[in-house]
Formats: sequence, C-alpha cells, structure tokens
Amino acid sequence: MNLLHPKQLPSYTEISNVIIDSIETAAGTSNSDPSDGDQAELSALEALGINKQIPAMGGIGLLALGLSMLGLGAVRLRKK
Repeated sequence: MNLLHPKQLPSYTEISNVIIDSIETAAGTSNSDPSDGDQAELSALEALGINKQIPAMGGIGLLALGLSMLGLGAVRLRKK
C-alpha cells in the first residue's frame, strides 16, 4: 500500500484555484483575470437554475404568525 505524505498533497488554495478556473473556463470568461470571477460564478448559478428568489414569509403567513403570538400572549396573561 502506497500512502502519500501530507506534504505531497495539494494545498486547499491549489485545489480551489483549479475549481474556480474550471468554472471560469466553462462560463467563457478568462481564468487569468481575477476581476471576472463573480461573473463566472453568476453564470454557473444561472445555468444550474439556482438564482430563484424565494420569499421568507408571505403576508398571510406573517399575519397568521402575529395573530397566534397575540393569542398565546393573551392565554398567558389569563393564567397569571
């Protein structure tokens, strides 16, 4: 069994640079220009369909939450 010494393993920075360069190449941007990394990331996320906006809570849900909290507060006041 041939084990690698930890000094022979690539560093995290080297691995992440290869991954980022691959994303930039796939997005059609230059992997030697650090200023277009955000554009490459956005292109990759759009291609995967991950750029959807999801609201945290709608108006009706917020109203229901507020009314339930108000009701629970009233019940606690009555018990005292």
